[in-house]
Amino acid sequence: MVDKAFARLGLAVQEKVVIDYTGGAAEKKKKSYVTEATIDAAALGFDECKRRVSEHEDKIKRLEKKIDAAEPTKKNKSAGGVIFVAKEEIEILKGDGDYRAALSFVRNKEMEEQDRLREEREKEELEGVGKGGSKAASGSADVAFEPDGEVAAVVQSAVEGSDSAITKLRGGAGTMTYASVVKAEVATIAFAGVEKIPPKLKRLPTRDDALKTIQSLLWCPPAVMSCFPVVLMMLGETKLKSQPGGTCTELCTKLATVGPNSKVVPEMLLPALLQHTGIAAGANWQVKVACLNIIKDVVRRLAEPACCPRQLTQLMPQVLEACQAAALEKRKEVKKAADEAVEFLQAFELPAVQEGRPVAETAQLAQTAFAPVASSVPAPIRTYVLAAVVSCCVEAESQKDAEAAVELELRPLVSASQGSPLEVFGLKPVIAHVFLA
Repeated sequence: MVDKAFARLGLAVQEKVVIDYTGGAAEKKKKSYVTEATIDAAALGFDECKRRVSEHEDKIKRLEKKIDAAEPTKKNKSAGGVIFVAKEEIEILKGDGDYRAALSFVRNKEMEEQDRLREEREKEELEGVGKGGSKAASGSADVAFEPDGEVAAVVQSAVEGSDSAITKLRGGAGTMTYASVVKAEVATIAFAGVEKIPPKLKRLPTRDDALKTIQSLLWCPPAVMSCFPVVLMMLGETKLKSQPGGTCTELCTKLATVGPNSKVVPEMLLPALLQHTGIAAGANWQVKVACLNIIKDVVRRLAEPACCPRQLTQLMPQVLEACQAAALEKRKEVKKAADEAVEFLQAFELPAVQEGRPVAETAQLAQTAFAPVASSVPAPIRTYVLAAVVSCCVEAESQKDAEAAVELELRPLVSASQGSPLEVFGLKPVIAHVFLA
């Protein structure tokens, strides 16, 4: 009514004032370049999908080189400029539905193959526990492994919530006293850890005690590494009573860098971590975000001179690829964490290392030389010991350096009274064979 009265009098009505607190800049919705797939990746097959992905990524790399070569001037960065156009073309290529479908299919198949190989290794190790050796690490049959009952009982008590048992395990090899004669303490701890801990992690009433047991056994990687994928899937939890802040982020980071110098991480733990930035985590975006953050800690650790800088250099493209794939996720939290991880990896200065013998070749040489001495290493820790030897040989410049690295990495598995790990496990001829080949 007031507006009509003003109108009759011929007076202008003041328009409603809207205050803009954004400085006059209207918020722009980011343009989406994601398109729907038009191909059936499964029908095309692995090889064809891999070829298409490779060709597509070559185009992206050429555009990235074009951006690097262009002067970062305002003209080049603005609409129509060289850098602006190239970046837009990259976004279009990355969002292409056919590329994303092919990439997803290839990654899934590669992960399935990695899982298959890992399951084979685990199966062989379990067969070794029952039959005295595995195909990968044993050249001749040896006596079946018999766990020490009293040692296994301590692990059992720990996962059932015994604080005294957890304290005993935390002490390490050779620190516990037993009423019976113990022949293979560490191997029994590894055997019992693999057998007892994972089932307890999957049950709500027992998982906190299982997590505390893992913490107490971080000095014995063979006992806890099989728990890694299960613990990764707990990264979305926020009310874990036994963990700092209610989450297992700290524990996962320690598991992901386990060992004095994390020698087995590239081969035995990093693949699972990368898988959980994507398909292995399913719809659990919190797990993906946490794993993307943990990757940065793992990369920093592996880059240290005493750890695995050579293997990190070889694996960095694979790590970067996994993070870039995660950046295509629709969930904004995952995309943000992935973008930050990609930015970190691209800016990360890799250590300068001389090109050495390929990991696969070193592994074959070590495996061949390991077969005659495999019976000296108890079956439950055999796969871990061989992986540590291979890694140390890959990173070392000489036989002497490799021996020193193996001695340090396997030290926790051998009590002081037993002597040198090199001597206990008969590893000197194995290392010599690798460097004399």
